[in-house]
Amino acid sequence: MNIKILIIGLLISSGLANAAEERTVAFSGTIADKYKNEEQPVQVFTCDNYQQTPTFSLCWDGSTSPSCVNTTEANENINDHQFKYGQTGDIFLTKYYLASPPAPLPSANGGPVVLGLLKPDDQFVLTENAEAIAINMDYTLLQAVYLSDITIDYKKGFNCTAIQSCNIPVNTVCPIFPYDPSSGKKSGVGKGIGLMSKDDNSQGKIFLPFTDRALEKPLQCHVSILNDIIKDYTVHFVEHDGKNKPTTTDKINLTNAYIQQNTPGSDYSLSVVYTKRNPGEYGARCLPVYTE
Repeated sequence: MNIKILIIGLLISSGLANAAEERTVAFSGTIADKYKNEEQPVQVFTCDNYQQTPTFSLCWDGSTSPSCVNTTEANENINDHQFKYGQTGDIFLTKYYLASPPAPLPSANGGPVVLGLLKPDDQFVLTENAEAIAINMDYTLLQAVYLSDITIDYKKGFNCTAIQSCNIPVNTVCPIFPYDPSSGKKSGVGKGIGLMSKDDNSQGKIFLPFTDRALEKPLQCHVSILNDIIKDYTVHFVEHDGKNKPTTTDKINLTNAYIQQNTPGSDYSLSVVYTKRNPGEYGARCLPVYTE
């Protein structure tokens, strides 16, 4: 049996010069009963403040979590969050990415995790249209999987202060993701937004899903850097097989990277570098408002 998530009003306050407007993003979704007492974290990334936007939680209908137990659709509660739409400084905020981690209460000791799908997409663009935006979070479609990390080196000289943070927004896509048998479908696209963060050893991590606990059957996935919401810089992967000239790209085959990293004797390396944009150039979703 599935339960429904409370419809949440996410108010978007306008940054337009002459008028304060509001935009509403309404969340709905389904999840297994065993998660109903938990809160579901969600993180929103947008231009130039993706690394600063806080995580917030949505309450599943019937949750007994202390911060959810008195929540109703009618009252003004912790699930209302303010986000800007319009001009802020010299940029224009309009596009938002949504990142949702695995379902609450993940299995311990490397057990399987349940990932969700956000529909119609894990991103939305605010426009002049005042109609409400609806996002559905479904944690019943994808088959539970096991996760293992690919490591990415932050090149020496990677200045986290220059690009405001070493948290790099990425989008992982697995075109053929097995569906849970109860869904009535064999497979479909599985994807999710996340952050790659530098640890104390100057390494970042991105996880790859597997269908088996032994981590021998990886899904075929690729990952892209979301440069459109990084205002003043572009970030790229650098792949090197130890023989040929290194390849610089903003999209890599995640499965191939994992296999090469875990092949004995392999000289394969994977790192990230950044480049400052030209003066007056912005990420595609950080375009300034042009005035006459």
